[in-house]
Amino acid sequence: GRAVAAMDARLVRQNRKKDGRRIEAHRHEEQITKMLLRRYVGRRLAEYYAQPPERVVGSTSLSDGTIDFSSLLGEWHWRWIYRRLYRRQRGQWLTPVELFKPYYSNAIANFIANCARQNGSLDKVKGVEVLELGGGRGTNASLVLSHLRAAHRDVYDALESYTLVDSSPTLHELQGQILLEGEHADKVQLLRKDVSDVAEGRWVGCFEKMPLVDKRRLFSFYGALGLTCR
Repeated sequence: GRAVAAMDARLVRQNRKKDGRRIEAHRHEEQITKMLLRRYVGRRLAEYYAQPPERVVGSTSLSDGTIDFSSLLGEWHWRWIYRRLYRRQRGQWLTPVELFKPYYSNAIANFIANCARQNGSLDKVKGVEVLELGGGRGTNASLVLSHLRAAHRDVYDALESYTLVDSSPTLHELQGQILLEGEHADKVQLLRKDVSDVAEGRWVGCFEKMPLVDKRRLFSFYGALGLTCR
């Protein structure tokens, strides 16, 4: 009788532990269910962005960092180079900026110059401001500024600031090394901020004065490159 009673007591304790774990799991699921999806994604991305920069956004392993597209023999040749670059780099992915540099960034710089001229910002005391959300390795900002200086000097001279907003502490540090110690340091500002805060209006900053780019369509243009002319 005592053995049966002891066994029953153990079963009761085990069931209580299981019930406790079930209740805790249910509470956790409840918390996740009540959390906005973008907040949950933002939290997971924050963990991802906390990795070393080369693990977040990869870079090409070529000696000069650029692909000689004029030497390609066709689509098959491009696909072969593309696969080889992905195998060599340590990041999770390569951005178009990294793959097609400097041409991709040059196109963005041309867009900025055209918008600035159409908006008449070059005639104003304070002209052009560029806001890039998610600055990656700083490659795009560096190339855009270099192309503006080389091909659109009037726009470059009117450029008041080029601000990069990024939530990754490691990429933010890398951007500082590349841009704040580079040839365009006087044009660049870096801000470490969660992009979802910008999207939800908890940080307004340059968004108060964005006549050229519709805020509702901002994130459809190059992973969120915004242009302000005032």
